Amino acid sequence: MNPAISQEIGQFMARNSRDGLFLRYARGRARGFLMRQTMTLIGALSIAGLSSVWLGGVAAGLALLGEAIDCTVLYLISRRYTQAHVPTAARVCAAVSGLVQAMTIAACVMICWRLIPLQGAQFFAAAFLMSASINAGLVRRYFPFGTGLRLTAYGVTCLVMLLSDIRSDAYHLRAESWFLFISVLIMAYTATLFVRAVERGQTERLRFEQALLQESMALDGARIAAADAAHKAERLALVARHATDSIVFTAPDGRIEWVNEGFTRVTGYSFDEAVGQNPGDLLNSDATDFDALTALSEAREQCKPVRLEVQNRTKSGRVIWVDVSMSPVLGADGKPSLFIAVERDITEAKAHAIELAEARIAAEAAARAKSQFLATMSHEIRTPMNGVIGVAELLEETPLDVVQRQYVSTVVDSSRALLTIINDVLDLSKLQAGKFDLVSEPFSIHEAVARALDLLRPTALKKAIVLQAELPDLQYPYLGDAGRLRQILLNLLGNAVKFTAAGRVKVTLSATSEGTCDRLRIAIADSGIGIAPDRIGHVFDSFAQADTTISRQFGGTGLGLTISRLLAQQMGGDIEVESELGVGSVFTLVLRLPRAPESAVAAPKLQRAPQTNLRLLVAEDNRTNMLVTRKLLERSVATIAEAENGKLAVASYMRAQPDLVLMDVSMPEMHGQDATREIRRYEAANGLPRCPIVALTAYAAAEEADLCIAAGMDAVLTKPLIRAELYALLERTAAARDRFDAPPLHGLDRSPKGEQPWSILPHASGTISGKSTRSSAR
Repeated sequence: MNPAISQEIGQFMARNSRDGLFLRYARGRARGFLMRQTMTLIGALSIAGLSSVWLGGVAAGLALLGEAIDCTVLYLISRRYTQAHVPTAARVCAAVSGLVQAMTIAACVMICWRLIPLQGAQFFAAAFLMSASINAGLVRRYFPFGTGLRLTAYGVTCLVMLLSDIRSDAYHLRAESWFLFISVLIMAYTATLFVRAVERGQTERLRFEQALLQESMALDGARIAAADAAHKAERLALVARHATDSIVFTAPDGRIEWVNEGFTRVTGYSFDEAVGQNPGDLLNSDATDFDALTALSEAREQCKPVRLEVQNRTKSGRVIWVDVSMSPVLGADGKPSLFIAVERDITEAKAHAIELAEARIAAEAAARAKSQFLATMSHEIRTPMNGVIGVAELLEETPLDVVQRQYVSTVVDSSRALLTIINDVLDLSKLQAGKFDLVSEPFSIHEAVARALDLLRPTALKKAIVLQAELPDLQYPYLGDAGRLRQILLNLLGNAVKFTAAGRVKVTLSATSEGTCDRLRIAIADSGIGIAPDRIGHVFDSFAQADTTISRQFGGTGLGLTISRLLAQQMGGDIEVESELGVGSVFTLVLRLPRAPESAVAAPKLQRAPQTNLRLLVAEDNRTNMLVTRKLLERSVATIAEAENGKLAVASYMRAQPDLVLMDVSMPEMHGQDATREIRRYEAANGLPRCPIVALTAYAAAEEADLCIAAGMDAVLTKPLIRAELYALLERTAAARDRFDAPPLHGLDRSPKGEQPWSILPHASGTISGKSTRSSAR
């Protein structure tokens, strides 16, 4: 709004507010003091000339006294309250001063009425009183309360005069008195009409002024709106003219009415060449999609907005991709008066999207190739390694001399080292791909740390390294993946022992309560070679060593810390490191684990060979693996039937109906999964109870376990086989022959890395090899 109009409206509202009107009354009465005394002087001189100088002076003095009191009070009020709120006390003072002034006027009128014995004097007094009443009535709008008191005083005075006159003439009833009485009434009536007429005029003038202000405000608003609209229109015109996108206005008949400069830049057609043409005639080519053109035509006919991508041809003949957004503009009759199309050249974006799609396909193919390579590598190495380790450990139980036993131990240790490398690569691949699952089960943190120390103690003793531990007696177990926790601890402890030539390795466990969880800190401090400050930030990198000579001196792939930190982060924690070159290092595992009930800790896995009368069927095409499995289990079962492929496994099952089937997945003629399906169909057709079938596979991927479970197998064991798992499997099967307690979608849990050596027979090695193979249910 215009500031001047806004100021004028504010002033108008202030002037005509209750306080504003009162202040205007006060100032107006004070300013009109001298003018009002003109009538007072005329009246006093008339009384003095016609009757008595003394009466004239008294009348003048009374009138001047009342006016002086009233004007003084009003003057002081107007000076004190120029803008602020006028209090009630000031209004009361003004009303009282006005009443005093009215009473002085009334006294003068009574002097003239009663003390001058002339008929004309009474008429003069009545006329003077009517004049004072009119003067008071004219300002009633400004100060209603004060004016009401004045008029009341004047009315009472008039009534007293008339009644006193009528009473004194009651016995004579002179005609002159009655004429005077009627004249006074007529004058009062006329004065009332006059005051009301003036008030109506004032009200109309006020409304007129208010209407003028409102009109001025509306005009100013319209002017501002028009200026704003013009400004917006100018901006829109600039946008349309200078936009990089092509903008086309078309008439309802499809002819181009206007194009911007962007249209010329994109298509090559000038304004004059485009106006009057049909866009399709200019831009369509043989490559233009017919469905897109149909959609544009239907949107135009149905008067609906549309957005689509279409191929166009430029003036030079180049084919481009354009993103078209067309909207109708409706007229007052509801029919389209114009269509606006905004077209953007997306040729480069389309090409980039194609490149991204091709890159994604290539990346997915590479990922599949990597997964297939890792799975194949795992299978091809684990399968013979199962035989190598199994036969070597069987050989260790035979009578051997010292040299022969050393040779066999070397074979076993080398095989385990190779398995460790394979497992680390597979773990890293799963962690980086986000396909690594953790279990949440009760375990003892004290037992987990103690087991890790026990496994590393033989290696530490060989190097004369002192293993120390500060383990508080925590009275409750925790929920988490105990196997993966021990894997992290064994990696950290193994590195500490490996890189410490002499001295000590100390493990400190501390716990801080955080509600239902505890924040655990497991610090592993060594007095080894330490890490240079510039290499600390790289110790967790894949295939990284703190020094290039470390790999040659100490061995290793450099994956242990990488995997450990990724595991810790997946558990919601992290690994912190502090080190000083030549002094030693401190690696701290920080985890936040919820507490579990004390009775929830699982019982340890079975270590001794069970004695059962189970009938076992083993389907395995590798003779070495078959030999190892038979030698391991022949003392724990009643009979062992063997099958070297899937077809023979199905036939042997139908003939012998065993209590448990160990089914290799990859076999000639018929795979283990297909053989399982045949067995399940045979059971269903003949009403036989479900026989537990456990898959034996060298593929460590969870997807392989899912396929096995989907085929009807009950559990999955990953090669190389572990003695404790097989014994636990036999125990569960023998305990519930009619109901195997490992239901579908449940795989047997592989012993965590380091909990058992990678073997199927007892072995007193201090190796830290091994890993946890997750079951399909996890």
